[in-house]
Amino acid sequence: PGHAERARRAGFSAYLTKPVRHDQLQGCLRVVFGLQPGSGTTGTGSGKTRAAAPPLITRHTLAEQSPRPRILVAEDNVVNQKLAVRMLDRLGYQPDVVSNGQEAVTAFERESYAAIVMDCQMPTMDGYEATKQIRAHEQRPDISRTVAHIPIIALTANAMPGDRERCKAAGMDDYLSKPVKTDDLGFILQRWAPLPTTTDIPAPVPRREMTKTDARVFDAAAMLANIGGDAELFEQLIRLFLDRHGLLMKEIETAIGQTDASALERAAHSLKGTAANLCAPDVVLLAGQLEATGRLGTLTEAPSLLVQLDRTVQELVSVLSRQISPPPSS
Repeated sequence: PGHAERARRAGFSAYLTKPVRHDQLQGCLRVVFGLQPGSGTTGTGSGKTRAAAPPLITRHTLAEQSPRPRILVAEDNVVNQKLAVRMLDRLGYQPDVVSNGQEAVTAFERESYAAIVMDCQMPTMDGYEATKQIRAHEQRPDISRTVAHIPIIALTANAMPGDRERCKAAGMDDYLSKPVKTDDLGFILQRWAPLPTTTDIPAPVPRREMTKTDARVFDAAAMLANIGGDAELFEQLIRLFLDRHGLLMKEIETAIGQTDASALERAAHSLKGTAANLCAPDVVLLAGQLEATGRLGTLTEAPSLLVQLDRTVQELVSVLSRQISPPPSS
C-alpha cells in the first residue's frame, strides 16, 4: 500500500506530504478539530459497536472542501504574477504561482487545482511542453486523480494568427491574449472552473481618479479598465515597474552587447509583457521590435532600437512617478 493508505490503517486522521503549505496545515487542523469525540462509534451503553473510520484527510480532500477554487498560475514575469494573483483573488479564487513550465508540472502532480492559467513563453520549459506533459500524466493508468482532465487556459503575448491552433494542439482548452483584463479572466474561468454559489467574492475595490497623461506613453484609463479600477493594484504594478525597469533594460543591453539573439528575444519579450500590462504602447512597440530582431537573429538594427527604447522607457518612468502616492514623511 502507499504511504497514505498505511497512515490510514495505522489510525492517523490526516496525511500531508512535505513541504507542507500553511493553508494546507491550517485547513487540516480545522477539519481534525471539527471531528466529534466518539464519532467513530455508534450505539449506546455496552452495546457500542465500532463504525467505519472517517476518511483520511489529505491535500486532495482539503482542496475539494475549499470554498475558493484553487487556480495554478504559471508565469515567469514578476509584474504579471502580481497582476494575476490580485485578479484571481478579487474574482474569488485561490491562486498559486510558479515561474516556469517544469514547476507547473510538478505542482500539478503534487496538488489539486480547478484550472491552470499557463503562460506560453517561459524559461526552462514553456507552456506548450508543460501542457503536453500534464496531458500525458493524466493518461497514466497507474495514477488516480480527482479530476480526469484539468482545464488549462493559455496566456500569450502575441495574439498572432495560428496561436489558438498551436495552443489547442498542445492540449490547452482555452486562450487569453495579454494584457489580460479582469472581466475576460473571470468570464473564461466561470466557463472552466465556476465558483460555487457559496463563495464570498470580495467587495468592489475603491476606484481611482485618473491623472491626465499622454496615452501613447501611458494610458492610465485603459490600465484601470483592465484591472477593474483597482487603485491598490494600480500603484503596486507601477511601483514594481519602477523598481525593475533598470534590470529589464540591463538584460536587453547585455544581450545586444554579446550579440546573443536568444537572450535578446527573452529580455525584450519580458519588458514588452510588463509594459503591455501597464498599457504603455510606445514601450510595447519598441520592445516588440527588439524581440523580433532577436527571434530572427538579425541584430543590425538592435543598437539604434535600444537607444529609442531607453529614451521611451525614461519618459514612461517620469510619467509613472507622478502617478503614485509619495511615501509618508517620517
